[in-house]
Amino acid sequence: MADKKRDGRIVRTGYQHTGKSNNFSVFFKPLFLAVLIILPCLYACTKDVYPPIPPFKLPFTVQKAGTTVETEMRIVEHRVYILSLCFSYKEGDQVDRARVKKLVGDQYKNGDPGIPTPLKLKVSAIEPAGERVIVDKEVLELRLQAWGADFFRKEIDSVRLEPGHYRIRVENLINAPELAEVPITLSIGYDKKSTPISKK
Repeated sequence: MADKKRDGRIVRTGYQHTGKSNNFSVFFKPLFLAVLIILPCLYACTKDVYPPIPPFKLPFTVQKAGTTVETEMRIVEHRVYILSLCFSYKEGDQVDRARVKKLVGDQYKNGDPGIPTPLKLKVSAIEPAGERVIVDKEVLELRLQAWGADFFRKEIDSVRLEPGHYRIRVENLINAPELAEVPITLSIGYDKKSTPISKK
């Protein structure tokens, strides 16, 4: 920018900087950075809002009659899903393992069923027109099906589900105070050796 004399007058020529560009930069640059920081957080929060996808576990207090555990879930693969009760013990602690095993019982049909844990199971598909019940029944006897390094698993039921949105509700039908000191979860998963059911 330069000043020139013209007919005795001082005329300012060239581009006159108003400072607006700097103001624009000062205002929008922090805003842009804030958006970059917030977007991943919003994505994570939104992700948490969605119903979970199996496999997952939920705490279940089965020692008191009438206790329920309920959840929505998303199914993304057409599979047979297994609903189970998992009874946990301290890994590597043989005394604690034996204590929990006695409460759980064995896997034999005419053997020891352990502490009874009859349940009421309801599985519903959540559809635009409303909820459609797929399973609604009482499971009066659960048997030991599998075990791992820190748990025993008793199967409740297995349900074939197509991709969609579902609600699971499980209710304990009787008191079982003997299980008060055992961490128990409702497990919703599938056989890892299996493959999704293909469409024909």
